[in-house]
Amino acid sequence: MSTPYWLRVLIAFDQLLQVCWRGGKPGVTMSARIGTAAAHGHPWGLAARWLLEQSMPLRWFFGPGHCAAAVRHDIARNQDAIVELSDPVVVAWERANE
Repeated sequence: MSTPYWLRVLIAFDQLLQVCWRGGKPGVTMSARIGTAAAHGHPWGLAARWLLEQSMPLRWFFGPGHCAAAVRHDIARNQDAIVELSDPVVVAWERANE
């Protein structure tokens, strides 16, 4: 299933915001970063996850399991990029242009 254009734009802005934050990594959304922080037991991650998934009205937009789903989606998007960039033709071209 393809992601609609408008959602791709929102995800790109989300990733831009996250990468500008302290220690941000390209290709990761804020929700996935919150999810990984919560998984590691960081208090800020647990609080932010609760705000997104449990508090009103944010719960209406994000809902339970949002941060875990964001981690899964970020992994899938990054794996798709790896597949595209490891195409033998692309690898040969890249090596020829070193």
